[in-house]
Formats: sequence, C-alpha cells, structure tokens
Amino acid sequence: MHFLKKMFSFSIGNIAALFIGVISIPIITRLIPPAEYGIANLFVTVGSLLSIISLAGLDQAFVRFFYETKKIDLLKKCLIVTLTITLILSVFLVFFDSKFSRLISPDSSFSILLILYILTLMIFQFSVLILRMMQYGYRYSLIQVLQKIFDLLFIVSLVFLFSPDRYAVIIGTIITFSILSLITLYLSRPFWKINDNETRKISYKELLKYSIPLLGASFMAILFQSTDKLLLNKWVSNEELGIYTAAFKLIAILNIIQSSFAVIWAPVSIENYKKNPENRDFFSKISKIITITMIMVCILVVLFKDIIVLFLGSEYREASSIIAFLTLMPVLYTMSETTVQGVNFVLKSYIHIIISSVSLILNILLCLLFIPRLGTIGAAVALCLSYFVFYLLRTYFGLKYFYFNIKIWETIIMLSLLIFWISLVVFIGNKLILFLGGSFLVTLLFILFKQEVYEIGTFMKMNFHLMNYKYKNKNHSD
Repeated sequence: MHFLKKMFSFSIGNIAALFIGVISIPIITRLIPPAEYGIANLFVTVGSLLSIISLAGLDQAFVRFFYETKKIDLLKKCLIVTLTITLILSVFLVFFDSKFSRLISPDSSFSILLILYILTLMIFQFSVLILRMMQYGYRYSLIQVLQKIFDLLFIVSLVFLFSPDRYAVIIGTIITFSILSLITLYLSRPFWKINDNETRKISYKELLKYSIPLLGASFMAILFQSTDKLLLNKWVSNEELGIYTAAFKLIAILNIIQSSFAVIWAPVSIENYKKNPENRDFFSKISKIITITMIMVCILVVLFKDIIVLFLGSEYREASSIIAFLTLMPVLYTMSETTVQGVNFVLKSYIHIIISSVSLILNILLCLLFIPRLGTIGAAVALCLSYFVFYLLRTYFGLKYFYFNIKIWETIIMLSLLIFWISLVVFIGNKLILFLGGSFLVTLLFILFKQEVYEIGTFMKMNFHLMNYKYKNKNHSD
C-alpha cells in the first residue's frame, strides 16, 4: 500500500502530462512540417547522445550511493566531474562544428545550440534527481506537468514570433530546461538543509569506478535507442523521418507509465534490498503486476492504433503501422526494470555494457537488413525485436544475481505471441486478425497469470470498499 501511494504521488503528474501531451502533439505536428520536425528531433537525438558523455554515469551513481554517503558532498562531486566533462566537450563541439552538425542537417550550424542543450539538460537532470531521491512525489509530478506546458507554450510562441521550423522546437526545449531547473532547485530547498546522518564521504575514485562503466552502458543504451533514427536519415526523406518521429512522440505517452514506475522503483527497490535482502516476495509481486499491466496496455494500443493516430495531422497518418511495433519499446523496458535490479544490487555495473552492446549490435544489423526494404516500418520492426532481446538479457543477468519468481516462460510465451500478432496486423492488415488476436491474447494473459490477476482484482476491490467506507463515514460525521 505504501509503495502504491508513493507511485501515485509520482505518477499523478505524468497522468496530467498525458492529457497535455494529447493536446500538444497534434498542435505541434500541425504547425511544423514533417521535414523540419524530423531535423529537430535528430538534434535532440544527437544532443542526448552527447549529454550521456557529460553525465558520465554520475546520475546513476548519485541514485546508487544516495542512502550510503553524505548527500550534498555526493552531489557536489558529481557536478564537478560533469561540468568539467561538459567544458571539454564544448571545446570539441566548437572546433568540429561541421562534423557534428552534419549528423543533423548539412545546411545549418548547431554547435552553440548543442552546448546549451547539454548544459541545461544536465542541470535539469540532477535537480530532478534530488526530488526523486528525497521521494517528493507531488513536487516531482508538478515538474512533469510544467515541462509539458512550457514545451507547448514556448514552441508555439516561437513558431508565431519567428517561423515554423526546427529552431522553434530546439530553442523552445532549451528554454524549458532552463526555467524548470530553477523551479526544481527551489522546490528541493529542504535538501540543502538536510540533517545528514551518514558520516561517510565518497571518494572520486569510488564514484568514478562505479559510474564509468555506466557511462559506456548509458551511451550504448541511448545509441541503441537512436540507431533507427540515425540510419533512417540515410535511407528515407526528412518527411518520412518526421512521420516516424511523430509516431515516437505518441508512443512517448506510454513512457508516462514507464517513468512513473521507474522514478520511484529505483529508490524503493534499493531501500527494500538494504533493509531485507532476503525478501524476494516483494520483488516477485511487483514484477508480475507490471508484466500484466504493460502487456494489457500494449494490446489496447495496438487495437486502437488507427484511432490514436488521428491525433496527428493528415501528413502524419502513415504512423499507424509504426506505432504497433514501437509500443513494445516502453512495454519491454518497463518490464525489464523490475528484473534487472540484481545487477545494481551487487554493483556489477559492467553487465549493463554487455547488455546494451549486444542489443545495439543486433539493432544495427536488423536496421541494415530491414530499413532498405521496409523503410520506417523496418526500423520499427528492428527496434521491437532488439528490445525483446534487451528484455531477455536484463532478466537473465538480473535474476542470476538476485533471483525471484516472475513466471519467465509464461512471460516469454505472451511476448512471442504478441510480436507475432502485431506482425500479422501490420503486414496483412486484416481487421478480423486485429480483434480476434487481441481477444485471444487478453484471454491467454488472464489464464497464464490467473492468480496474479485475482490478487490485483481483490486489492482494487478492497481499496474501493475502503474508500467508499471512508467517504460514507465522512458524510455521516458532517
């Protein structure tokens, strides 16, 4: 119950952000042409890759050592290293501007904008991490809502003040990060007055020993997530890339579930492991609940993909088929977050490099195989299959170091049939296959996880009666 309350406090902002996203995505895609939208998102992709170098895995190190060392000292050391790397990276960006800019678009210079993007993103990342680790759920939620509002406000304002092009999206995003960083630092002010009971100060050597392998893993992970867009830029037009990106934006709404869970799961799982490392039932229950929830979400999104895509402008309607495959990306990632924690518990951060490297190589090979033949759908297929392997690897290594029951074979059967059904829906396009297949998968899910479904139903029923009882008592006392 306590975990669910915490998760609610972190997710309420994301739920609100969902509704704002539903409004903002169709507005932005109608204001900005697909070609310009594609270039803007390539900028974000390259900027995200470079920001991973700046962060050097220290954001994850901050999470891992937060409960073990002096907190302000930990933050100070993380920021010193990160700012130093950012300064060095900025010099490279200025001197090799043409090479970096060519990755985005050959007709523009992006070095200064990339530096501003990396710097503001880095500060925003750490300021939000403070809220997350202090478990200020409602304040964290407020930032998620403000991010969506500011994104829409600044992008639309820049479109009307200047022109509907790539710069409206890029500059709007940078302004959003800058303002939100100030607001977040204000909301986290109790952190700076914290009475820290921990006496140990972490050394730079210990910090970097943990974070450097995560730098490699994080870079591989973001490259894994970006390979499709970078390779699509070689084989398809900017218009098609923009359509693919728009599909990603719609699927990003699913990240609300992923991020709501992830932001609270990291500190809660580490805290539970530290207090009682033999308690496996807690991890088993959470993993099964997430598995059932995410597979159900995936089935529903595929069933209603043709309706969901109506939120985009008419130029983006081709995104319907892409959405079906891309849905599995946040689904599999969220599921793997519950199974991979064993790697983090035993501090074997180098395992993340192995996982990300294998997934990246597979994704590149599949992209090279499918994109020339299938275009944007080929990229989505490659990403879907790569994430399936990513999930399997994270689960294998996570359970190797911290085993608990997750009904692994039942899960693999469900995921395999899910991918097969999506392939039939996309490449055959028969409505009968769509609805009969979806109904069959829902039924099979309930059969394979009947005990867990029953427990979830019982829990929801008990809470409904409890809320109803409290409401009646309150009215009676009034």
